[in-house]
Amino acid sequence: MPTPINQLSPTAQVTTPSDLTGVAQETTLQGVAADVTQIKTDVAALKQQATPINPVKYHIAEVVSGGVNLKWHDPADVTIYGVAAAFWSRTVIMARDDGEYPASPTDANARTVVTSTVRNQYLNAPYLDTLGTVSSRYRAFPYATSGFYNESLDNCFAATPVWTFGYALDELDTNPATCITYIEDSEDFNPIYMDFSLSTPALNWGSWKSWVEENFKPAMLTFGGEIDYYLNPDNLAEKLDGTASDVANTAYQGNAMNIVKPIFCHIHRSGSTVEVRFSNVRKTEDWFCWTHMKSDGTFADFCGWPLFEGAVVNSVLRSMATGAKPSNNTTQAQELSYGTNNGANWMPTTWADEMMIRLLFPLLTRTLDSQAAIGGTYVSGASSLQINCGSMKDKGAFWGAYFDGSQNVATGVKFLNMENLWGHRWRRPVGATIYNGQILVKLTPSMIDGSKTAVWLSSDNDDYAGKYIETDALSPTSGSGVYITHMHFDHLVAMLPSVAGGSSSTNFCDAAWFASGVRALSCGGSVPNGFTAGLFASNLCSAPSDAYWSVGASPSYHAF
Repeated sequence: MPTPINQLSPTAQVTTPSDLTGVAQETTLQGVAADVTQIKTDVAALKQQATPINPVKYHIAEVVSGGVNLKWHDPADVTIYGVAAAFWSRTVIMARDDGEYPASPTDANARTVVTSTVRNQYLNAPYLDTLGTVSSRYRAFPYATSGFYNESLDNCFAATPVWTFGYALDELDTNPATCITYIEDSEDFNPIYMDFSLSTPALNWGSWKSWVEENFKPAMLTFGGEIDYYLNPDNLAEKLDGTASDVANTAYQGNAMNIVKPIFCHIHRSGSTVEVRFSNVRKTEDWFCWTHMKSDGTFADFCGWPLFEGAVVNSVLRSMATGAKPSNNTTQAQELSYGTNNGANWMPTTWADEMMIRLLFPLLTRTLDSQAAIGGTYVSGASSLQINCGSMKDKGAFWGAYFDGSQNVATGVKFLNMENLWGHRWRRPVGATIYNGQILVKLTPSMIDGSKTAVWLSSDNDDYAGKYIETDALSPTSGSGVYITHMHFDHLVAMLPSVAGGSSSTNFCDAAWFASGVRALSCGGSVPNGFTAGLFASNLCSAPSDAYWSVGASPSYHAF
């Protein structure tokens, strides 16, 4: 039975079926047949013009050996004003091999590639079109159970794979679980989360598995910056072929790193709404990718983020499954020296790294509460680190244990393949310093970012104001363990606290510490912090020269 017209989108352009009064008056079969034909014509037009089902927004066509791989995310069911208006039935993929996009599902010059009746069947495992070539152009036609289909040009697969994901943050909504709304290609996506309701908690990938595995690949990276081989993401002790890896071998001439492809980001504010978008292409000059930007303005093929918390081995800051506690109790100057001892292009994690990780978190989890989404770590009264590097090497890309704010949990967390981004040891990057509340940054190893030095500063008396980028961003100037309510959002300073005074269950759910003077940022919180720890936890009260058992650094790789 067709969907009633009053349940269609209020913006749909609907053709009304012809006047049927003549049907009752017509007594001949010929007349009835004529009216039935007209009704069929009008209904066909209605199906084409009314589009109660959404388009297929995320879709990738990639030429591979043997044809073209197709991946897409089927649209969600549609609810209008609280009323169920359309239910997804199937998606038909059509193709033309003459360089033109199919005009309709009945385009005489098009061929039917595949009809999928299992939602998101080809999101993570692509469909191979063996007839596809570089000249093929694809278009999806998603159907509702009513028979209506969507004809939007958004259904056209670009000849070159391009995706744009994003989210909108409503700053007036203090609920961390509802303030994030997906936009762009990810509008119909489901988030990643640890399902703690199961007897054995397990990861729910939502809609993100394929994208994460394509853009974040664990590997062994040599000191010279060569990708030696990739690791099994479900067990880092293995190579992809199942043989033993060097992930625990400190004699290996390199580090275990997350190989990250370039991801461009754009931030736009409109009143109390912040929209953050990501893409694999730089659409305009105001899209940034500081993590991959080289000194000539081009972008490296990858950068490297640490799979494990940093451990100093023979005066070198390593990312390895050492089986021992990560290093700590070092000054920022020592951490910088140990990081660069890996060789050219090696350094501690940078402010650009930390900012991108923080921006990506709401995209993948659709929340601001990292402990609720992935898990937490806490040992009451702890005065030493609790978790060995590599203890989660067989836990997959995301993992954690439920934490209710009181019980001891010393198993750690993983996010994007990386161990303990929060809750175990404060991680101190280079490139973000606060001087009496003003945030000063350096985003690239070169001066292409606008900084006035090609050297990372790390001492209390360095000329941060003269050499780093002086931003307009200010942090709260004092406070200890105050929960973050608002963040700065621009291309230089995003996801650093601007206002504090919330709680563990509102806004960003994590706390910040502030003090005057020269202060170096540390990220994530430590094992005795409990609810105040989390991905967004920000220590802005320690000087670069301060050294504590709960603070250390981890290495990164940036070709520049």
